[in-house]
This record gives sequence, C-alpha cells and structure tokens, in this order.
Amino acid sequence: MGVDARARVKQSPDIIPPPCSPFPSRSGGTETTVCLIDQKARVLATARGKASNPWVSAARLTIASAALHASAIRATPRTCCSRCPPPPQLEGVDVACDRIVALVDQVFAQALTSEAAKADDELRRELEDALAGGPVGSGPDGADVKAAVASAGLSISGCAEVRNQIAMRKGIVARRPSLLPREDAIIVGNDTVGSAFTASASGGLVIICGTGTMAEAFLPDGRSFRAGGWGHMLGDEAGGYWIVQRALAAAIRADDGFDEDAGIRPADPRPVLRLATSALGRATKQELLADFYGEGFSKARVAALCKPLAELARSGDPIAREAFASAGRCLGGMFRTLAPRMVASGSSDVTIVAVGSVWLAWDLLSAEFETAARWPALALVTPGADGFVDGPRSEALRDGEPDPAPAAATAPITSGSGFAGAIRLRRLRVPSAVGAAALAARQVAGVSLPLDYDGVSVDLDDVIGAKA
Repeated sequence: MGVDARARVKQSPDIIPPPCSPFPSRSGGTETTVCLIDQKARVLATARGKASNPWVSAARLTIASAALHASAIRATPRTCCSRCPPPPQLEGVDVACDRIVALVDQVFAQALTSEAAKADDELRRELEDALAGGPVGSGPDGADVKAAVASAGLSISGCAEVRNQIAMRKGIVARRPSLLPREDAIIVGNDTVGSAFTASASGGLVIICGTGTMAEAFLPDGRSFRAGGWGHMLGDEAGGYWIVQRALAAAIRADDGFDEDAGIRPADPRPVLRLATSALGRATKQELLADFYGEGFSKARVAALCKPLAELARSGDPIAREAFASAGRCLGGMFRTLAPRMVASGSSDVTIVAVGSVWLAWDLLSAEFETAARWPALALVTPGADGFVDGPRSEALRDGEPDPAPAAATAPITSGSGFAGAIRLRRLRVPSAVGAAALAARQVAGVSLPLDYDGVSVDLDDVIGAKA
C-alpha cells in the first residue's frame, strides 16, 4: 500500500503558494485533533489534546497525515525572499509542535490495534516499522530512511501568515526528522482550510463560530477570500467569547447606572451578572476583573458561558437576547461579504459549512443573520479591483501610488442588490482534519483520497433537532 515519495510533487501556486504570498486564513477553537488516514481514506485512528496555536497556543488545530508509503527523499527546505523578515520566535510554536508530535505518537499506537490493521498485514507492518525504535519519525533523515507518512495537512488557527507556517513546519521537522519525506510535505493553513476541503474537493464557504470566528471562501480556481478572524482583541465578532463579553459589558453598564441610550431605562442586569459570577466562581462583579485581566485569563473559559447565556436568552432576558442578535448580524455580514465571490464563481445558491458550537444557538441568530446576509455588500474598492487589506489599495499606498479607492463623497457604498439565492447551512460529521489530509495528499503526493463527500456533512437543522 502507499505512494512512492519519489513521485513528482504536484504544486499548484493557487493552493501551495511561494513563501511571500499568504495561504488561506484563520479562526478560533479549543482543542487539537490528529487523524491518521491511509490512501483508502480510512481514518485509522483519532486523538485529541489541548489547543495548539503559534500565537501562544490558544486556539484549535487540526493535523492529518495521509498515505503511508515505503520510501522517502528529503528536499532542500524553502526559504523566504529578501522582502520577508525572518520567521519570528513565537512562544506558542514550541508548545504547538510538542502537542502535535505527542498526538502523532498516540494515533500510530491506536492505529496498530485498529480493525483495519488486524485485517491488513501490510498496513500492520508499516505501523510497526513506524513505531519501532522510539517516537514516530524520531530517527535520522536521509534518502535511505523510510518516512512514517507521505504527507501531513495542518489546519491551524493562527497560521494566516506564511512566517508562522514556516515556523510550524520547521518545528515539526526538527522534532521528528523522519516523520515526513521532506519539509514541504507538510501543508499548513488556517482552520478554515480543513473544514472547506472536508466538505468538498473544490472548497466552498466556511464560517467558523466557536470561541472566535472566521469566514473564508475557497473558490474552484484555487483563490480564497476571508472575512474576520482577527482574534479577540481586534475582532472575533459573534464568537462565544465575544457574545459573553458583550452581554457582560452591557450588564455591568446597566448595573452602574450608565445611561447608554438617553431616556431609555437599562435592562435588568442581575440575571446576566448572577450567571457570570456563579459560573466563574466570583462573588461580585468587581471580582470578574481577574477573569478578563488576570494571569489566568482564558478565552475558552469565558466562551464556555455562551451555552448557559443562550438558555437565559431563550427565557427572554433582553441583554442576552441582544448579544445573540448582534452575533447573528455579524455572521450575516461575513456571509454578505463573501457571497458575491461564490456567485461570481458560478454558485447561484450557497452552502455554508457551519463550524463551531455557537451555530447550535441558531434559533437566537437566524432572524438577524437572514436580514444582514441579504443586504448589498459594501463596495470597498474601485469596480473590478480585488481585495482591500493586502490588496490593490494597500499595495498602492505602500508604493506611493495614487489611492485606487473611490475618492468622491458620492461614491456608492454598496454593490449590487444583495444575495437572492438559497442559503444552506451544513455541519461536518467527520473531523476537519480529514480535509486537511486530503488536500495534502493531493498536493504533495498526487493522491486523490476517495472521500465520500455526500456523507461527510448534515443539515444544521437536523443536528439541532437531534439535540432537542
């Protein structure tokens, strides 16, 4: 079984770009999932651990390894050009890489006892060879050394920047020199990547709404466009942390007697404050400062209050309901931003791969989402020009050229009449690591894993109905 690593490596610049151009983007989460997958698309084993993120290890990562093989070579590592600064020494890279390789050992050990290994002598020998002599891939590298896996796909929160991708690849290879045939056999992208290519071989629209948020459209021609995904200090609108923080801030203002809207009596803050202080083990709102500004600050711990806050909203609490309504508007705005890209690529109707637990509060989000999703999209740049940040406008400003953005005060701020097609929300039934593995196998080893794309997702309404 397996793929010869000496086979020609297929590299599409649209999907595996050179170091100076960005790979698809980021979102949030709370854990690391590692899957070991063979060339028949069988998930041999899955292991989960603490979150991994190069920005201080605080979000979700999915890694997948695909197509066990029998021989390996090592290529010269790629480096950045003179325009790029050296990769930063981020505190979270070492933690993330340590967690990943520890989980790799776990999935190999689990796979050895799997039913697939018991029934397949060749697979069992491959796994035994990988586990022989210590941690998987810890032996020396070289042309005569058999790599443990042919390719690895890492779909990691916090890896929008190429420098972070390089740091993660180098960190994995430094810890496990013979895990892969060469450094560029590791494909690194944000956590939207795995979800998109789990749902479809050609990508699609992903909106992650968990601890944080991120939306990204992956087009069939290999291009991608993002909305959001800037972390809890600069964005993550509609995420679990954002919803809780927004509701709690409103409750504190009301409790302070802060008349935010002149002449309007603030809502009763006590239900939200009681929920937060009880869940976080605090006696007063003053003590809540430690959970947001203290050394033990954890986005995931705050975001965990989103579930009981949703129940409070369903009971009619106006502060909680407004927090979720605002989240629905933000999610609709992300869709509105990216839907024109999907339509331009030939999609009259759009399916959203809805990732993250906040989507399970769809009853609190849907009305505002639907309204916001169908407003016309903003026209941020001149007609026909792509992008905004890192696009023609910022490139021109960096080079001292005239600003290509509309200069007239009367320039239109919206484009078109809004999205009129059907919007369908789907939830994945398998780990997004599967899609990361499929993308890596196709781009690195030239192998198309036979995934059942019809069976990997289910309608969001069906998921919510099953939980009711």
